[in-house]
Amino acid sequence: MTDLPPMLIQTVRDQRAILFLGAGANYGAKHPKDKSVPVGDGLKELICDEFFGGRLKDKSLIAVSAMALSEAGFSKFQRFIRDIFEPYGPADYHLKIPKFRWRAIASTNFDLIIEKAYAAETQRVQNLVKTVKNGDEYDARIQGESSPVGFFKLHGCVDHYTDDTIPLVLGNEQYASYSQNRERFYERLRDLAYENSIIFAGYSLADPHIQQILFDVTSNDLQRPSFYCVGPDFDDIEIRYWARHRVTVIKDTLEGFLTSLDAEIPDLARKVPLVSNSSDDLSISKHYRTNDPQESDELKAYLLTDVSHVHSGYVSDTSTAREFYSGHDQGWSAIIQNYDVKRKIVDSALVDAVLFYDDDTSNNSTHLFMMKGPAGNGKTVALKRIAWEAATSYDKLVLYADGPASIRLDPLKEIFNLVKKRIYLFVDHIALFRNEVVSLLKSCQTYNIPLTVIGAERDNEWHTYCEGLEAFLTQDFPVRYLSEIEIRQLVDLLERHNCLGVLSEKTPEERITAFVSGAERQLLVALHEVTLGLPFEKIVLDEYERIEPPQAKQLYLEICALHQFGAPVRAGLISRSSGISFEDFRSKFVHPLDNVVKIVEDKHTKDLSYQARHSQVAAMVFSQALPSAEEKYDALASLLGAMNVDYNSDRETFSRMIKGRNISEIFADVSLGRLFYDRAEEAAPGGSFVAHQRAVFELNHQGGSLDLAENACNRALKANAKSQSIKHTLAEVFRRKANESDDPLLKQAHRRESRKWLSRDQGKSSAYDLNTRARMALDVLRDVLSGEDADNNSSTNEILIATKEAELAISSGRQAHPESAELLSSEASLHELLNDDERAIAALKRAFQKNPRQDWLAARLARKHRNDGDCDAAIAVLEACLRENSSSKMGHLELGHCLKASNGEAALVLDHFRRSFTQGDTNYEGQFWYARELFLQDQFAEATKIFDALHKHAPGRFRSGSSAEVAGEKTTSGRLQGELTRLEEGYGFIKSAHLPDGLFASRAYTDDEVWPELHNGDKVTFSIAFNRRGPNAINVMRA
Repeated sequence: MTDLPPMLIQTVRDQRAILFLGAGANYGAKHPKDKSVPVGDGLKELICDEFFGGRLKDKSLIAVSAMALSEAGFSKFQRFIRDIFEPYGPADYHLKIPKFRWRAIASTNFDLIIEKAYAAETQRVQNLVKTVKNGDEYDARIQGESSPVGFFKLHGCVDHYTDDTIPLVLGNEQYASYSQNRERFYERLRDLAYENSIIFAGYSLADPHIQQILFDVTSNDLQRPSFYCVGPDFDDIEIRYWARHRVTVIKDTLEGFLTSLDAEIPDLARKVPLVSNSSDDLSISKHYRTNDPQESDELKAYLLTDVSHVHSGYVSDTSTAREFYSGHDQGWSAIIQNYDVKRKIVDSALVDAVLFYDDDTSNNSTHLFMMKGPAGNGKTVALKRIAWEAATSYDKLVLYADGPASIRLDPLKEIFNLVKKRIYLFVDHIALFRNEVVSLLKSCQTYNIPLTVIGAERDNEWHTYCEGLEAFLTQDFPVRYLSEIEIRQLVDLLERHNCLGVLSEKTPEERITAFVSGAERQLLVALHEVTLGLPFEKIVLDEYERIEPPQAKQLYLEICALHQFGAPVRAGLISRSSGISFEDFRSKFVHPLDNVVKIVEDKHTKDLSYQARHSQVAAMVFSQALPSAEEKYDALASLLGAMNVDYNSDRETFSRMIKGRNISEIFADVSLGRLFYDRAEEAAPGGSFVAHQRAVFELNHQGGSLDLAENACNRALKANAKSQSIKHTLAEVFRRKANESDDPLLKQAHRRESRKWLSRDQGKSSAYDLNTRARMALDVLRDVLSGEDADNNSSTNEILIATKEAELAISSGRQAHPESAELLSSEASLHELLNDDERAIAALKRAFQKNPRQDWLAARLARKHRNDGDCDAAIAVLEACLRENSSSKMGHLELGHCLKASNGEAALVLDHFRRSFTQGDTNYEGQFWYARELFLQDQFAEATKIFDALHKHAPGRFRSGSSAEVAGEKTTSGRLQGELTRLEEGYGFIKSAHLPDGLFASRAYTDDEVWPELHNGDKVTFSIAFNRRGPNAINVMRA
């Protein structure tokens, strides 16, 4: 056996070695007919025999392969090559390769020998994830595989022989011409080579192809680790030559090398240390409901490296209170040590998302709950507190996602088979993992796995990126500013942990006042400004200016320029843009950047990334350190050129960086913005996304061009003809063109074109399409009402049509998207237009008199009368409509409300609410008000039945919060009396003589100062409100 360098052995043990295989690594490969693997002239002769009758054997391999390709055609030639190489299988020594943990494997061979070796070896310690070209979803596949190792097939692969975008490379001379569709794929391997040692086997280092794929191995200017080359025929002169270039020669065959390595590294050292003691129970074992639990190694690895199981014995790195209040994310330490304020929104989420669902596995439903709010408002801390309380106080099985590898079906399916209970998965920054979450939720629905995902995201990120998650959303919780009682808790905590800063000199009330005056600011900002006595922007800039040396400051600025967009910053990207390797970063810059940059390792893939302590801090540094638009352009354009969008993290940052609205705000000079998009198209040529965002930029910039926006949209549509998002932008372009035109005929033409691009099925339209339709109708309405002849018959008809279109678009949108800010704004605009212009109302009245069957029109006029305080007139309009259109559900619902508001006969109110829907339809508002009225009329059993059906079938966010409070309908004061029969941390139940069962009460709907004073058995007063599940007690007080 060969004596191997100790450094090489340690490199392999640490999974920092890339195995790079050439043609010589196939020696001894097995063939059903004992044929040797053909290389060079041997392959050339086979091609000549097949295609040229044995002629042309004096030509080169490249020449004959090019002529054969021309003569036979791509498909036939590639199939011939496939048929030659496909039968070969691994030699016995090849089966040793899967028994080591490699950082990656690369090969210029296009056979399937390594693939077959991994498939055959049952004791393999990694699973192969093959990549062959740009854009083959490598990141997603490697995150979805347990214990993955990337396999780079640099010259193609015979199982992709039909893919004409990546022809098989038969010789080095073909590399340059066949590199198309492989550039970013090669860059990925190059990035790995800068940070990891390569072990070449079956390859000549003098081969110029190495320099083309990687870099000049002989260059001593490159910062890279030591490399190794395995081969039996090296001369001593060659060995000394390569040693001077940091390449250590191992004079042996690949078989001999693997045998020596096998002897040096024991089996135990090659496996992931799953648990400290193999006999220890997994932390999830307390939840098992099976007599003979069998846990796979994949599950153990998942719990160790991919996800955090939150439980009372969870061990986290310790952190100080000062670090926590300064905005540093220190894992779970702050939660365990109770540094955080107990926020009301936490109780709401615990009650609605966790405690409402018991572990009855007959309810195998999937749910998605979201914590939403602005940046820096404490979403992450609130999410972790909910996870901690769910796990430790309520004994739920809680997993916290550490990255995309956490969000996989197979390990969760195995866990469910062991625990037979609901799994709670918490996902912060969910927009980064939106595709994985959608796939997981769909799969769990298919396999009947009861899963609740609780996520957190900024409002704008959710609306921009998470449309695919909307269909799964059960309820969201707004994480807004601190309440006064929460501020008092925070001040107490700051004092307890000696973190008051300049507040220590103030009285307790002055401390509260200082925070209250800043309560509308984000929590992160308020904490810094109040305790340090300086504007947050200045604090952040001073922190940046103090960094030494200048190279460290520049490195921090590049990290901030990227992290401001929210995605992790890949270490390789920073290495490429700055020229500073990760090893140099670790040795030279960790100390000066210790308090401002965090290094994050993906335990699943071993990839490294950088983060500022918060993306909001990163945005402030970038904005202030580069005050001019030109400086910002130079920085962002340089970083664009360093990106490789085949990496998920780069692609995510790239997509956020080039968002049209963002760029229109960064660059006041429209020409700079256009130049920026030129650079973006160079960084990611082809595809639709850049062109679409260029169109959005032109549409939103004050100096933008609608013609250029239209052109960019058309280019984007050529690349992605099915994208409704691009079509929506094009519809907005034409809507704006209509508004900017003074020609009535051009206005009509542009609006006709705009409607053409909007989804024709309003029931399936996005909130954006419906809002554009409503806005266009409002545009028409404004045009008509601003004209001099708004009272004639033609204008009356236009008013009617425009109002109807706006009404229908808004009502459809509000039904499907109840919290759309855009639709709420359009609804307010319509209300304002109709209320402020008597000509509009007069036109609607004339139209109604001509055709009272139009229920939408009757409802609009009735609301107008009710707003004016004339319920009798509203009732008269609705009754006239129902005489002509007795089955109108909208008419019955509005009449029920009018009769209720005017103290009409109870039976009649109930009847109209009942007729406002048909069993099983989607008129959920009608069902809600009917069930509420049943309850108020003491028909409790029937009310429960309707509420149960409503909760089962209505969209997730429909009436999720308590509303429709009872005011004088049950008692004169609206208050009832009862007794607290059960009181928990965040909820309780009240027994009342007025009600049949215990009434649910959530802490979230009672004053913060009152709830802690309540006890079991207390006599209380309360009000009643309703949500989709039925009645609940609010504003509970001791009697």
